[in-house]
Amino acid sequence: MSPLDDLEPTDETLHDAGGLLFQLVAAVDYLGRGFRPGFTVWDAIEEALRWHGEFGTDWIEPDPLLRTLRLSFSQTAQPSAADTLTAAIRHWVEAAATTYNDSVPWELSSARR
Repeated sequence: MSPLDDLEPTDETLHDAGGLLFQLVAAVDYLGRGFRPGFTVWDAIEEALRWHGEFGTDWIEPDPLLRTLRLSFSQTAQPSAADTLTAAIRHWVEAAATTYNDSVPWELSSARR
C-alpha cells in the first residue's frame, strides 16, 4: 500500500502534525513562487480537505475554503477534526512532493526561514 493511499490517522501522524504543517508552508512557498503563482497556505488546506473528502468544490465559489470546511466537518460519524486535517494535509504534502519535488520532503530554504 502506498503512503498516499493510507489516509487513516494514527497517533504517530497526530504527533507529527507540526512537521506536516512546516512541510505544507515550505511547499506553498515554493509553488507560489513558480508553478502556482499566488497560491496560499489557505488554498493548500482547502485543496487538501477537498481531496481528502473527494468533494468537487467549484473554484468559482466566493469562499471555497468555507464550503470545504463545512463539507468536511458536517458528517456526524467521522474522526476528530485534528485526525481529519492531519490525514488530509499529510496526503497533500506527499502528493505535492511527488509531483513537484521528486518525492523529497519539503523544507524551507535557509533564506526563507
